[in-house]
Amino acid sequence: MALSSNDLFKAIGAPLKSVYSWGAIHSNGNVILRVWADECIKEQGQFMFRLTCYGKWDRNNQFQYKEREEHIRLIQEGTPGFMIVHTSQPLKEKCGARTITGCDRRIWEIDSIVEFTDEDDDEDLWGLVKGKPIDIPGDYNIPWTWFTL
Repeated sequence: MALSSNDLFKAIGAPLKSVYSWGAIHSNGNVILRVWADECIKEQGQFMFRLTCYGKWDRNNQFQYKEREEHIRLIQEGTPGFMIVHTSQPLKEKCGARTITGCDRRIWEIDSIVEFTDEDDDEDLWGLVKGKPIDIPGDYNIPWTWFTL
């Protein structure tokens, strides 16, 4: 049986603070973020995933935004950052609430974080990926030497 997103974060050593968290800090200090397959852009041959959606900040998701801003700050200051791509049911509105339907068993390393204006003229932060995704081993008890880049 496949692990849920929350269980996968726990199994890889990056337990979420809340079931609603958008990311976590791995036991080795690296930052792991949830990102969405439908919020991916391929620009000049490089994949980018949306990390923020500032037009949607409100009381209902303040915890998640503050936590995400802390994770972004850590990455910008040099902490290695990674992303796990998730899928959800179709959204009724941009950056709306999501129901996770699945998550990839690969992880993308963040090369850099950039500000990017999308087709709706919204300025948000996006994570540019480094290389190709890395497969997450099915045996979560093995040492993750690749995870200490």
